[in-house]
Amino acid sequence: MARRRIPVKSFETNREFRDFIDEEKEWMYTRIVESIKDAYDRSLDQADVMEAKITESMSVISMKSDRSEWITSLKLALSWYESVEKYEKCAELVSLIKDIEDSDSGIFF
Repeated sequence: MARRRIPVKSFETNREFRDFIDEEKEWMYTRIVESIKDAYDRSLDQADVMEAKITESMSVISMKSDRSEWITSLKLALSWYESVEKYEKCAELVSLIKDIEDSDSGIFF
């Protein structure tokens, strides 16, 4: 099964990359949630979040999330969405967390 194309962002410096991570919380959490949901829907064991290309260090950082990390990542995202009062997103996350927990424990409704 082919993986879907993930966002690739380019940065000049390591500092620029760190600033992006610190300043673009909504984009990052949205990407994390979307990538986990997509991987879950496609029965994958890993979610591809994004790639960062950093010119200064001539490096590429692949941000991925293994299935064993999904619930923790989603709960962190849920906490952030609660803090910015995006309650529709919170409801979506609660549902996704429950679906993943139920499927991982073998409970299907």
